[in-house]
Amino acid sequence: MKLGLQTCSSLDIGIQQVELYNLSCPFQVNWKFRAEVYCNSTSAYFCLFNNAEGEYVEGCGGPDWDRKGSKRVFSLSFTRGNCSVNRYQPMIFRTNERMSDCVFAKSICNEKGQILYQADSSKKDRTCRCDHAKNYAFIKIPRHFCYCIPSEEDCSCYIRSCPVNHTLSTGNLLI
Repeated sequence: MKLGLQTCSSLDIGIQQVELYNLSCPFQVNWKFRAEVYCNSTSAYFCLFNNAEGEYVEGCGGPDWDRKGSKRVFSLSFTRGNCSVNRYQPMIFRTNERMSDCVFAKSICNEKGQILYQADSSKKDRTCRCDHAKNYAFIKIPRHFCYCIPSEEDCSCYIRSCPVNHTLSTGNLLI
């Protein structure tokens, strides 16, 4: 009598855990393409931060807008949001114009001899000045004389020689 041997094969199926990811809005170069695919319209598409959910959402309920110095957020409906401390919005914010945050990053006053002059506006870039207490002066006198706007003009500083017992004033004058 012959015994038949049976070969058993087992197939292991691995189940991988799939995690949801947080949506991030498309980069500007991809915004128009995403708008056409998602909404079939570049004017209706939006991708904004949802304050209630704590994440970005996209939809086709636009366009909407907000004033200078603000951005739009979405929490069941469009509402006003503040620019982050390192960004500013010098023009009207429109939900369908390829941005989900205030448009411009604020300049950093960290070149040699530069210090911060003013940074309290969400409508304008930061302003810088040269540290006259350490004898730094502007290479080229800026439009506003005592401070400059890095996104609009050259804010380079240099060490200015001062006679003994003299220092520079804010306007680069010897005192």
